[in-house]
Formats: sequence, structure tokens, C-alpha cells
Amino acid sequence: MPAQKTRDQKGDWIRVAPCLYRYQNTGAYYAVLRRAGKLIRKTLKTTKLEVAKRKLRDFQNEQENAAPDAYKVRLDEYMAWRTFSPGERGPRRPSSDTDKLPTT
Repeated sequence: MPAQKTRDQKGDWIRVAPCLYRYQNTGAYYAVLRRAGKLIRKTLKTTKLEVAKRKLRDFQNEQENAAPDAYKVRLDEYMAWRTFSPGERGPRRPSSDTDKLPTT
């Protein structure tokens, strides 16, 4: 299968395999994935194809196992989680030295 070339403003990207691109100016390999509608481009920090394929597989598994909505929390859910009655202890983090719990 011949490599496909795409043109970027700063240089040439060569598609080597699905989700795997090589930046021609430096020879470095990049993983390009789409996750939750967003394009993720991550350097694999190598110029060797076999190492890049292995790192790509690891990165894909990492992204697959990540919770899809880990960074999406609705405001009402956050406020319900954050708001507690006066006598109840909640997940409030100390914001200054005076808020820290005394150590024994």
C-alpha cells in the first residue's frame, strides 16, 4: 500500500498506517486519533517504524480504556456533589493554610 501525503502549513505529513503519521521534516512518528469528536495528535517520540507501531498500539489501548465522559460533568451534577449540609463533611479541598485539618 503506497503512503499517502497530506500537506500541513508547517510541513509534510505522510500517512504510514491507519492512525500513524510521520512528519517528514523530522522523521518523527505521530499517533492521530479521534476521541469524543476531537482530534488527538500525540508524538510517539521515535523515528523507528516498529517502535512507533508498538507505541501506537499502547496509546490506542490507553485511549480505549479511558472513561469517555471522564472530563465531562454537568454543572448540576457537580453542584450536587460539591454542596453539603452544614454538619456533613464533603470532598472540600483546603484552599489555604487555615483550612487545613490539624495533624495529630
